[in-house]
Amino acid sequence: AMGALSHYVLSFPEERAVLVREQASSLYDVPPYFFAKILGEIPFSLHQPLIILLMVYWTVPLAPTVGAFFIQFAAMILAYQAGAAYALLVGAFITDRESLI
Repeated sequence: AMGALSHYVLSFPEERAVLVREQASSLYDVPPYFFAKILGEIPFSLHQPLIILLMVYWTVPLAPTVGAFFIQFAAMILAYQAGAAYALLVGAFITDRESLI
């Protein structure tokens, strides 16, 4: 999961100039940008937790019910989104992409 989150860390330094320009124009501030970015990328970040859960769920003796499966899937999505938010925070402290690589 952390390999997929490197996209979030690497994307913010490229978007920093746009965010600063929009913030200087008083169009929006950092919290709306942050939440819009996280919520906007949810549909694109569902596949990796689902693939991992499909591989692991039945190999580990978890409850074999549909309800339990979807509760576990929701927990994995929340953990993935928390990791994405943390990766964006780390990316916000980096000023150029070359220092990340």
